[in-house]
Amino acid sequence: MIGQQIKWVSSRAYFKFDENNEPYFVEGSLQDITERKQSEQSMKLSAQVIEFARESIVITDENAVILDVNPMFTEMTGYRKEEVVGKTPSYWSSGKHDKKFFEDMWEKLESSGIWEGEIWNARKDGSLFLQHVNISAVKEADSNKVNHYVSTASDITEAYEQRKRLEHLALHDPLTGLPNRHLLFDRITVALAQARRTKNKVAAA
Repeated sequence: MIGQQIKWVSSRAYFKFDENNEPYFVEGSLQDITERKQSEQSMKLSAQVIEFARESIVITDENAVILDVNPMFTEMTGYRKEEVVGKTPSYWSSGKHDKKFFEDMWEKLESSGIWEGEIWNARKDGSLFLQHVNISAVKEADSNKVNHYVSTASDITEAYEQRKRLEHLALHDPLTGLPNRHLLFDRITVALAQARRTKNKVAAA
């Protein structure tokens, strides 16, 4: 220990022997490998975090080609790691988002290095699910050039469906399923506003 700090060292020793095969000289060297060991430990910790994370994690190169995914990704999508490595995230696209959605996403990533939002994706069995996604650009320290993207995502389908059910209950009669007066008022308000713009009349049926 030096200054109450543990130092990792790599040691080597070389022996010289006389004619009787007895060692008479030893030469050695010590190399401080603390930084390397700390880097290895940090990488090991990062790997464990990815392995046991409760969110889906996808790591890509600068061209969005997938390099690695974690077990939660497989649990969430049904795709095994070997099925998606070498492909892009569009492989499990739901088709619910238009071209502009992804253009805006990439524009945000390029300008700020991060993007956060909700994306509908498709599981391997074809069922659709909604994810809350965070994407971060990882840049090289010296050149500031993007070399990886890391995406973390959670499945929020159940929360979304619950929200839609509550919205429906708030605007519909629970017994008949028909729109209640709150929804009726909103629709009349919209119809009146449109009638004013188009100078048409509104009739109630």
